[in-house]
Amino acid sequence: MKNIEFRFLNADELQVKCTDTKFKGSATLLVYKDARVDMKVLDETVSPMCWQKDYKEINGKIYCGVGILDEDTNQWIWKWDCGTEGNFEAEKSEASDAFKRACFNWGIGRSLYSLPKIKIHCPDTYYYNDKMVMTFKVKTIEFDEETKKCTRLEIVDKNNNVVFTTFGNGNEEDKLFKLSNKDLLIEFCKKEKPNLNQNEITILENFYRYYAGKCDEWNGNFEPYNIWKKWLERAKQ
Repeated sequence: MKNIEFRFLNADELQVKCTDTKFKGSATLLVYKDARVDMKVLDETVSPMCWQKDYKEINGKIYCGVGILDEDTNQWIWKWDCGTEGNFEAEKSEASDAFKRACFNWGIGRSLYSLPKIKIHCPDTYYYNDKMVMTFKVKTIEFDEETKKCTRLEIVDKNNNVVFTTFGNGNEEDKLFKLSNKDLLIEFCKKEKPNLNQNEITILENFYRYYAGKCDEWNGNFEPYNIWKKWLERAKQ
């Protein structure tokens, strides 16, 4: 069987779920794909006639298998995984989750595992009766062709305000962010530009993760504010 290369997923094919909203003022965002995207990618990569799915129950859990036809041998190659129940229509959501996980096993959307943890600040305007009502979407996402890891991610709210953005080169070293001097960097920028809003501070924190995190130690000659302004302009393009 020839090696099958599934393309990277596009920003408009991804969805963003807001989780960890127990404490008002902050939230964790989860970027994910749905089953329709998996079917679309399978159709365009191997053709609708050359893949199929099947389900079976083992010890009370629903498993889904995705089979792809090996045209050289005329045999079906299968990869299986089980799902977990959701909060709505448990059996249907478990079956759908099993299908998505089986597609991960084939490599569809596997690069999403390289995304950083997305923690954002949430102003009062994101809530109604103390319940989160704001929605989010992926505006930009890029991956490194060689490492298959995310190199750029930008998430916006429904008003197109940037709530999270980060850059990286896909290398393992970029996961080792040094945040010990983050507050010092923010205070420096506040002195240069008073009244930073929370969105700017969030972007600044992500700036530090990428740029200042690469420095071995804090250097008083480092010009974080000037670099941050250029980075902020780029992030808002």
